[in-house]
Amino acid sequence: MSHLKILMSNIAYARGFDGALGTHVGRAYRHLYCSTAVQKRVMGDVKRLLDHEQPDVCCFVEVERGGKGAKSFDQLRSLLDERFMYADIANKYFAKGGYKWLPVLGRKCNAFCSNRPLEFEHVYLDAGIKRLVYKITINPRLTLFFAHFSLRRSVRRLQFAGLRRVLRFTPGEHIVMGDFNIFGGAEELAPFLRKTKLLVVNDPELPTFRFHRSRALVDLAMCSPGIRDRAALRIVEQHYSDHAALILDLHAVKLAR
Repeated sequence: MSHLKILMSNIAYARGFDGALGTHVGRAYRHLYCSTAVQKRVMGDVKRLLDHEQPDVCCFVEVERGGKGAKSFDQLRSLLDERFMYADIANKYFAKGGYKWLPVLGRKCNAFCSNRPLEFEHVYLDAGIKRLVYKITINPRLTLFFAHFSLRRSVRRLQFAGLRRVLRFTPGEHIVMGDFNIFGGAEELAPFLRKTKLLVVNDPELPTFRFHRSRALVDLAMCSPGIRDRAALRIVEQHYSDHAALILDLHAVKLAR
């Protein structure tokens, strides 16, 4: 048995938005064009976080694959080294290759990297625009899922139902992490939690998202009851994103090799 550390982060496409109103207004042009220098600086800060925390698995939402607006900078590749040799990046909107011809959505992705080879799947939900759920096998009895859910509550409800069906047919214990976008409050998760038996690891008093003077808990880590007493979560502020990073520590876990 060993210790498993998972980092989950919304890096906001490495645009350097820190949640301050002035930053969002003054740097709004970065939604359309962002220099390589800015992206390299942000991803350098992300890399320093990884070097400091030394996670086993890193899960990212809002990663850009590269293209005209991003000057073809490969954000994920900039994080990879001899420690993180195993990685995958996939479009969060489309399961098929047609997205490659779209000028904006075709570059918007989720991604992960790890310090060992792990089996994984791309699961695309039926509802919403952002549909990708990563399904990563930690060991035959433990599966990690992470996703970026819709901003619309009615769509999230359908997405949570779709994820629940995926969990039902996945044996063993589960970890679910992601940007849930539950700005209306955590009570909307009650049906999902009741039917899956998952438990939220977050401290409800610690927000993970900031915009101007607003704070919200939207980035969450959940796990099955059988592993909850071995799980601990830390919230780490990211000055280059309006989201904090989640660092989930899980003890006495058998890791795939």
